[in-house]
Amino acid sequence: MRISSGCTRVVLVVGNKAYKIAKFRPIALVLKLIRTACSKEEFDRLYEIHQHNKVGAALGMLFSGLRANWREWKYWNRTKDTRCVPSLSIWFGGMVLVQEAAEPVADTEVLSSFCLAALWYADREFSNSTQFGRCGDGSIRIVDYATLS
Repeated sequence: MRISSGCTRVVLVVGNKAYKIAKFRPIALVLKLIRTACSKEEFDRLYEIHQHNKVGAALGMLFSGLRANWREWKYWNRTKDTRCVPSLSIWFGGMVLVQEAAEPVADTEVLSSFCLAALWYADREFSNSTQFGRCGDGSIRIVDYATLS
């Protein structure tokens, strides 16, 4: 069994399955509101990103783990992208996403794969080996792909 924690989700790996459990982030929301109130630049940036929808932005931050689970689930079901670890099921309204488990890999292993190396250099989100893992079949795949959808 292996447990890891990211910004929006906790991942529990048991056997050949990974359970991505969404985090509820009230503290992150409060800190972001304070930063936004103290910085005009931060306010302007968020205002533009969230298309002038303050409530939507707040809810998006509060439930970002839930949203990430749904984005990965929908992306996998829509595309069956072979670069990604398969999503197997989603439980409790998106609170838990079940995927195939993948073992951690080193930067050099990701960069030795032509299609993943191109993604590594093209998208800042994927320029870290923690975004990738080795599946049971030996292939290296993207394990965190909520930003692809």
